[in-house]
Amino acid sequence: MSKFEAKEISAMFNIDGEIVVCLTASNISKSAARYTVRELKDLHEPLSVEIKVAKSNRTLRQNAMLWSLIEKIAIAQSGNKREQDTMDVYCYLLEKTNCVTDYVLAKDDIELSKAYRVVKKIGEREIVNNKGEKITLNLYKVYVGSSKFDTKQMTDLIECALDLCAELEIDDSEVELTRRTYNA
Repeated sequence: MSKFEAKEISAMFNIDGEIVVCLTASNISKSAARYTVRELKDLHEPLSVEIKVAKSNRTLRQNAMLWSLIEKIAIAQSGNKREQDTMDVYCYLLEKTNCVTDYVLAKDDIELSKAYRVVKKIGEREIVNNKGEKITLNLYKVYVGSSKFDTKQMTDLIECALDLCAELEIDDSEVELTRRTYNA
């Protein structure tokens, strides 16, 4: 499926009186738009077109900033940046910001741990199944990972990481630049 971001839309008519819809690709989407045209130009079948407002997803720059801060925090806390240490910091930040959460009833957390970054058991609930039997299920609070965040949620996560850097007295040029970027 072809996908690119456009900054404006306009319409004109060809010599047969048919409407031609024109999309102006944003600078970051120029090559994707070019590829889309090349890919679909010689296709001799009708196209289904859906245009919607672009969602402001987290940026690659935000992601790089976050993981740089996470590594600095892991080193300050444990002396290294092993994967488990950085994931512990990441999960702590997800919990602390409470950005994207949901509640799920399940027997155990095995399958939930595959679908969510953080899974916390917060209680138990007794329910009656369709056979009329009472069963006890665990109630979990689950946290979605930052790959699903928009720029606002990602900003909150970065600001939380910056707060933790300040608590741990982590201060270098990279942290200061990130702090100035986010006015934290």
